[in-house]
Amino acid sequence: MLKEMYSAYLTMIEILKDRDYNVPVHYNDIDFVLFKELYNNDKLDIYLETNIKSIFVKMLFISKIRASKLEFYIKEITKRFSPSVIVFICPFSPTASINNVIKKYPHIQIFHSKKLIINITKHEFVPPHIKISDDKKEILIKKYTLNSFPIIKLNDPVVKYYNFQKGDILRIIRNNLNSGYSEYYRLVTWYWFSRVVYF
Repeated sequence: MLKEMYSAYLTMIEILKDRDYNVPVHYNDIDFVLFKELYNNDKLDIYLETNIKSIFVKMLFISKIRASKLEFYIKEITKRFSPSVIVFICPFSPTASINNVIKKYPHIQIFHSKKLIINITKHEFVPPHIKISDDKKEILIKKYTLNSFPIIKLNDPVVKYYNFQKGDILRIIRNNLNSGYSEYYRLVTWYWFSRVVYF
């Protein structure tokens, strides 16, 4: 489990950078030996902030967790740091009760460590997902209306990676030998719509 969590930690560092956080050297330069030492001393928590946002990352080295215990962590972290986002990395899939906690606290993200062994955004078959500006979004909505956009779920791996939010519109770019170059847009939401808007 420890090696899997170490791989997840390294991917989390890349996530933080891709979310435009400045990651200090002491978080970056951690090999497996140092990781084990920090694990033994319970010093793997990460807290970062910018002028407009902040994030707290906690690794849970347990096989399962009760919803009440997760809420305890959330409240303690919020009391001490008040982060914009709290991320938990754990070696288990969230249960129904844990998912209910996530719905209660929309600034919480939980990543299964197995899902972070590799950085999915670096995979050759995963196209770039770019959040469009508010000005561009306003133009598109006037032209097509929100209901005409296909959706991408909040729990989509790329959406979770960047922490895109409900209501964001993403421009997705594909360029391959068979189909050529194409761009299309998706609306981040819980719901499904049918139409794809191509440009």
